[in-house]
Amino acid sequence: MKLKTTAVMLTSIASLAATANAAVVLGDIIAIDFGATTTTTANYNHSTHATNTGDVADLIRLSDGAATGVSFTLDGSSQDNINYVAGNGGNTTDATIYADGIIANTSNGASGNPTSLTLTFNNLDDSLAYDLVVGSTRADTQANPQNFEVNWTAGGNTVLSSGIAPDGYVSFNGLKSTGGELVITVDGTNQYSPIAQLELTAVVPEPSSAALLGLGGLALILRRRK
Repeated sequence: MKLKTTAVMLTSIASLAATANAAVVLGDIIAIDFGATTTTTANYNHSTHATNTGDVADLIRLSDGAATGVSFTLDGSSQDNINYVAGNGGNTTDATIYADGIIANTSNGASGNPTSLTLTFNNLDDSLAYDLVVGSTRADTQANPQNFEVNWTAGGNTVLSSGIAPDGYVSFNGLKSTGGELVITVDGTNQYSPIAQLELTAVVPEPSSAALLGLGGLALILRRRK
């Protein structure tokens, strides 16, 4: 019995320590602007292909610019693309955020260029869930807007966006990280895999089916005892 009590105590301490060291807290928003043009909005992180700074070692949060301890890596970018994006996607109205972006040029995949983008967050808090808004759009008045049609994949779900303003931005709700990691992939169906902006928000996770069944069973037992 003593060994069992000690084990429970150690588990509780470990859980508390993990919570204390959580990279993000409930309600935090991490926002990333992609492309060569730097945003004028405060507390946006910036990821660009041109200067080889697509990766961000310590992302800041949107509310106050404080470090979160969350890191971000971008794999597969071919180039920055300036002034090809249209429409105020995501949750911003700052034109400098969606005025450009990063692309993988899928048409050149055979010559060694990447054909998709992979976005990876690390050191997230697995006890939380995450809502994601991500995307890029091209005006239908620009040349070949259909080349921006994209499959966005996160948390095992895939959403197809037309890439034509204002429909290029997609949302995922209740995403879960595993081992602190969350991966998003961007696969273009025609020529490009583009991204202009991303916002990740830490939210309360929905109760699992097992937890709901457990609560239902407990309620039934208590009712029978009465």
